[in-house]
Amino acid sequence: MNQTSSIQTGAITLTAASLVPIIDWAASAMHVSIPVDAQLQIAAMLITGGHALYNYLRSRSTPAAPAQ
Repeated sequence: MNQTSSIQTGAITLTAASLVPIIDWAASAMHVSIPVDAQLQIAAMLITGGHALYNYLRSRSTPAAPAQ
């Protein structure tokens, strides 16, 4: 495991279950009914996408190691 990742070592844990109420609220605000299973899939996709974006941005900001 990468010990320098702030996602792994930080104090915030974001799970799909923690996003479901937000997705449910947004869907109800748009007068759309989304099954709970679909809400979990949407939440998992958002979390995975967020991790991928975070890792991409971290890799771009980290200087490349010098060639040996």
